[in-house]
Amino acid sequence: MLTLALLFALAPADEGWQEVAKAKGLVVYNRARPGSEVREVLAIGTFDASPEHVHRVLDDNAHYQDFMPYTKVSRVLKREGSTVWSYERINAPLVAERDYTVKITHRQLTRADGSVVMHHAFTQSNADGPAAVDGVVRIAVLDGRWELEPLDGGTRTRATYWVYTSPGGSVPTFLVNAANTNAVPGLFDAVKGALPSHAR
Repeated sequence: MLTLALLFALAPADEGWQEVAKAKGLVVYNRARPGSEVREVLAIGTFDASPEHVHRVLDDNAHYQDFMPYTKVSRVLKREGSTVWSYERINAPLVAERDYTVKITHRQLTRADGSVVMHHAFTQSNADGPAAVDGVVRIAVLDGRWELEPLDGGTRTRATYWVYTSPGGSVPTFLVNAANTNAVPGLFDAVKGALPSHAR
């Protein structure tokens, strides 16, 4: 069971977050991370669908290549209870392909009013996946999570997304930070587009 303090530990009111973009009801922030030139990214937006519907899209790793931006391969390796391991390969413009194995853990918190907040955390887990591939850069830095809160009686969702990642290789840091920020609206649009038509 998650505590409220853990679940809502990231918010724009926390020290260091700076608003860097706003579009279509989505607000994106970033902040410096001690000991790193790569910045953390935080985004808050809404979906016109229940948290359960949004969670099903995020949990559909086997089909990420069908709707997630730049995803060339997404293959579920194993599931154990509320945890899943997935191998993913990314083919983004202007850089070599990237790949990684990710461990995703799902949890939920029932609030005092009976509503459920869904928590979808992910982290790099390359030791649990395939060996590195020649010509493909292995991503070694990846941590993030989604928090899905019900709005309007559970018919809509307030989604908080946090990520800290670096693509590795020789990409300049300023381009890494710009790409991490600029990718967020496309990510939210991809999730929205994968929702059932009756839930959008």
